[in-house]
Amino acid sequence: MSNFMETNLWVEKYRPKSISDLVLSNEDHKVLKTSIENKDMVNFLFYGPPGTGKTTTARILISTMLQDADNALILNGSEERGIDVLRVKLTRFLTTAPFGDDKFKIIFIDESDYLTANFFAGLRNFIEKYSHIARFIFTCNYIYKIPTPIQSRFQSFEMKPLDDSFIQNYCVNILTKENVTYNDDDLMKVIRIHKPDIRSIIQILQKYTVDNKLLLPSIDKLISKEKKLVEAVGELLKLFSEKNPSFSVYIERIQTLALDTTIDFSQVFLNLFDQSEIPVYTKVLINKYANGLNNCISPAMHFMAFVYESMKMIKEISNS
Repeated sequence: MSNFMETNLWVEKYRPKSISDLVLSNEDHKVLKTSIENKDMVNFLFYGPPGTGKTTTARILISTMLQDADNALILNGSEERGIDVLRVKLTRFLTTAPFGDDKFKIIFIDESDYLTANFFAGLRNFIEKYSHIARFIFTCNYIYKIPTPIQSRFQSFEMKPLDDSFIQNYCVNILTKENVTYNDDDLMKVIRIHKPDIRSIIQILQKYTVDNKLLLPSIDKLISKEKKLVEAVGELLKLFSEKNPSFSVYIERIQTLALDTTIDFSQVFLNLFDQSEIPVYTKVLINKYANGLNNCISPAMHFMAFVYESMKMIKEISNS
């Protein structure tokens, strides 16, 4: 399976293989290269939007720091997030010394902003207790979700969105190597819709390449369901605040989209939070409902509760 991914999936085939291949500031490059040269590191935290190289950077560090793959424990914070993971899985992993000549073991937790408050509370002492044998690498989209006491135990790196010109050149390089015929306008269309997530851009390009030709579907099919939902909510709140009666059309659209069982509501909340036109008081609700997402019975109804409470808040503020 690993060989298949590396040779057939473009996101894996063209994933950067070394720190030098990454688009980082000179200072960040220097810090990471020094760590690799010395075969030693502190705890690292990489944060930024999806598709900006956080996971890739972590993978490169693990592969260059460790000689024995068994000295790495890789977890996804959105799936393994509770205190039991800390007490059982991490503790068991660190009960033995590093294998071979490696100085330490590495625990990599992707999407660490999904970890529970109890996990973070137990992690503080855990990091100090095993500092002689363990190093941690965390990645997250939103650093504000990582408690300050945890952040203080990591060296943080902000992974910023890549420039359109860099993304375009990167994609052109892939399409050229894959002998794909494409239209410049079509390529830029995909980039505009999915930036800064370069991973999604590459996946879309491969998905719609047929017989070495890039054949894009309609714009509607290129836009993800999550993005459509974000746009519909934004338009609803705008029209409702303006007391425009056509807002009801968007309620029906939102209900239809939200009932799709494949919707990733965590991404919807995160994208909504990033929208500059969304009022601050609505972002307070976004934070509240995003935090409660994993404990609700129905994510769709949970999201609709957020929509209706947002409308209620807008009405109360406009009448005050």
